[in-house]
Amino acid sequence: MPDEALGTCYEDAGRLVAFAVPDEGAILVHGTIFTKKLDRRIDHAWVVLPAGITVEDGTGDSEHLTIEAVVDLSLPLKHRMMPKALYYAVAEAEEQVRYRQRETAEKMMAHLHWGPWHLGGVDGTGRTLHEIRQHLKQRRRPR
Repeated sequence: MPDEALGTCYEDAGRLVAFAVPDEGAILVHGTIFTKKLDRRIDHAWVVLPAGITVEDGTGDSEHLTIEAVVDLSLPLKHRMMPKALYYAVAEAEEQVRYRQRETAEKMMAHLHWGPWHLGGVDGTGRTLHEIRQHLKQRRRPR
């Protein structure tokens, strides 16, 4: 886990799946993305939504297609929703765990935080309470 302060991606994505989106296939994803700003992979959370469209061929025949979209609330407003394939290619996204709406709410209530849950530790980062306290002490020291 990086030493920088965690952003709000886990809470933002978790809230979207748990409370804002009807349970029609929305998936909370915990995984990693590559950030050019830091020049490395970081732990991250985003939402995958199914989007159905009906395509007609002009002869009266039609076909229903499901195209998945990603919602990443950490991105600038105009880039927050995009086709899943594009997001995964650009962000080099790698999924680690997927949660449906009910699982998201259950995990949040069981752990009393928004994640990540799969990494263990008291705060979901895999760190022990002692390690977290040490990290916070170091951050408070003047440089």
